Amino acid sequence: MKILFVTGEPPWPLHGGARIRAYHLQRGLAREHEVHLLCCASARQAVDLQRALGDTCSGIITVEEPAARPSWMRVWETATTPMPDLSLRYDDDRVVHGLREALGAGGFDLVHITGLEMVRPVLRAMSGRRYHPRPRLVLDAQNAEHLLQRRAVRVGDDGISGSPIALYSWVQARKLARYEHGLGSRLDGIIAVSEQDRTAFLRLGLRLPIEVVPNGVDTEAYRPPASPRRSPTGAHLPAPRLLFTGTMDYRPNVDAVCWFVERILPRILDRHPQAVFDVAGRRPSERIAALGGPHVAIHGEVEDDTPFFERAAAFVLPMRFGGGSRLKLLQALAAGSPVVTTTCGAEGVRVADGRDVLVRDDPVEFADAAASVIEDRLLAFRLGAEARTTALRYDWSAIVPGLLDFYRRLHVRRITVAR
Repeated sequence: MKILFVTGEPPWPLHGGARIRAYHLQRGLAREHEVHLLCCASARQAVDLQRALGDTCSGIITVEEPAARPSWMRVWETATTPMPDLSLRYDDDRVVHGLREALGAGGFDLVHITGLEMVRPVLRAMSGRRYHPRPRLVLDAQNAEHLLQRRAVRVGDDGISGSPIALYSWVQARKLARYEHGLGSRLDGIIAVSEQDRTAFLRLGLRLPIEVVPNGVDTEAYRPPASPRRSPTGAHLPAPRLLFTGTMDYRPNVDAVCWFVERILPRILDRHPQAVFDVAGRRPSERIAALGGPHVAIHGEVEDDTPFFERAAAFVLPMRFGGGSRLKLLQALAAGSPVVTTTCGAEGVRVADGRDVLVRDDPVEFADAAASVIEDRLLAFRLGAEARTTALRYDWSAIVPGLLDFYRRLHVRRITVAR
């Protein structure tokens, strides 16, 4: 099969969940199929992409990334157009032109569309043109976006459900539900990252094939530390460090960190006055940057986050809304880190409270659980060992075969229908 793998941002370097997923799925598909990549990238990024993916990609096509739409335009479009904000992010003539050229020259059997934001330019590129063969269009949905925004309505900016950002989420949730429902007649398949997202798509009335291909983790890159995180005697320990990682201008992550610092961390400091909360991730928002202080270290983008996992007494994942599943959770599990999370943070990964993670939705209980992990070496060790066992089931080598099988079935179905 000949596949055009379409992404917005380039899948290299591996900073952010969307890039990590795209990178590993692309490489996995290339084991059995001829894969070409199209993404938005600068000239420098194109060189880096060639170095990183040239051994697996049969061709790499880059187009200039569209300029960010100004805030006033996004507000105006939110109020006046039926299109959801996300669908317009890459709706640019240069992107569409690049797609048309690639599709016209390629003879592709299938187009793998990474993220809802790339659907509209692909559909525009296909509109009014006949391709032989006509490629199958499959959306790799990072989230059921309408579900994410519905959940965001309950939180809003600064935790205020009636805030302007909550109103934005309410409007976008309605638009996204209509838009995602409409894709049922335009696409040939959807890949969901969790059963919850698959159920959300089915509730919209979609009747096309929907396959769950979970997020995965590189269990060779993320491993338990060679030496114990804590001294066996408990003496002369460094200040206990708690860790959160992720893209730090992404609303669910911003909310999680702010909620933790404001509602949970003070209770932990009552029991462990020297504790430090490490926040590692690219593009920290102004709100995140303002949290920095003696007990909160904002690191921004880091080249390698594995040393942060190695020194962390616990990984905290206080997500209050979001969608899909958390690659950061899988990384923490693979690193053998004791994890304290919320129900939302654990979604999409088969973990159990008290076995491989601690799940607490109340801020007081969350703080108590995190403090207990710092204090109780046996608890931390047991959680970490079980976490590693769970992570091994999510290694990319175990995830990619499901995608390969789905595409194999779609291809056979396509040939059968054509006959």
